[in-house]
Amino acid sequence: MNQAETLTYSTSSHSYLRRAKTNLVQPEPRFMFYAALELRGCVEARQDEYLEAQVRYRQSLPRSWQVGKKAKELDRIFSQDKISKITIAPAMVPSLTVYHIPVGKHLVNCVDRLGNYLHAVQFQRMNDPWWMDFKALLLETYRAAWIVCQGSLLCPPFISSGGKTSVTIEVDQNQERQVDWRAYGKPGDMVDVHVDYPNSPPLEWVCDL
Repeated sequence: MNQAETLTYSTSSHSYLRRAKTNLVQPEPRFMFYAALELRGCVEARQDEYLEAQVRYRQSLPRSWQVGKKAKELDRIFSQDKISKITIAPAMVPSLTVYHIPVGKHLVNCVDRLGNYLHAVQFQRMNDPWWMDFKALLLETYRAAWIVCQGSLLCPPFISSGGKTSVTIEVDQNQERQVDWRAYGKPGDMVDVHVDYPNSPPLEWVCDL
């Protein structure tokens, strides 16, 4: 196996976010442009992950780079741009709380604004406010994307007329604490869940940049 065959480039939203952080902490200005590309990839991938989880309800699957069109399709499916929180409470194990964090209008707008910087750049002195504005937007976008990626619920819970719901929960293999999902049942099992719609993410979610 040659070197090219051993290289990998993960395209999950979490992987894009980790690479964005790696670039953001670099001191050289060129890494800001790499971070912008990774952040856009993060948001595009997160939208794709949400849409893939809604194969039963979606009417279209816009191309990956069409952030605005995907936002409209997600808005159509979910109808409300708000956080969802569910607590899963099986009988014999501790309860588990997971969140769905929508890719909201603010984050979509940040990604659109980043596009203004991803062109051939005219000479800018390093003390020009242009660089500070670019870095501020990168951090604003990263922090919003970080919050979105903390949620492991890929869709809000849709409650049927019979009081049942079907949810899709992702597992990030790079998380520090892994959950033994087998304790919470297998696909198709029925468990009690409590649904809530908080106004903000948990206070303990503090971004790492």
